[in-house]
Amino acid sequence: PSAVVFNLQITGQPSVLYYASQIFERAGFAGGQEAAGVSVLLGSFKLVMTLVAVATVDKLGRRPLLLGGVGGMVVALLLLTAAQGGVDAAAGAAGVADVGGAARLSAAALLLYVGCYQVRLLVTHGL
Repeated sequence: PSAVVFNLQITGQPSVLYYASQIFERAGFAGGQEAAGVSVLLGSFKLVMTLVAVATVDKLGRRPLLLGGVGGMVVALLLLTAAQGGVDAAAGAAGVADVGGAARLSAAALLLYVGCYQVRLLVTHGL
């Protein structure tokens, strides 16, 4: 049980969500009205992933969902790290290259991270 609690604490989800607005802003969403839309998108996505976890936990079992959630979070964080490096490198270039691809990858990686976190969270807390 203490390993599960430790796992919950080290995920860093609040830190990732703290930078979510900046990640989506880099992906082409402007502030203000679109920022509110992004918040609704994240909330809706978390709800969908909660429903996915509830619908599949009996069929797949807790362990596969837990391991899949953690694995997905690791992949998402690696993608997010690589994509943010691409955005920073492109933005810092003399000719300011198109940062759209890396920024969109960042947004997709953020959604993957949040979705996997939701699945893992619900499985570890015992639906």
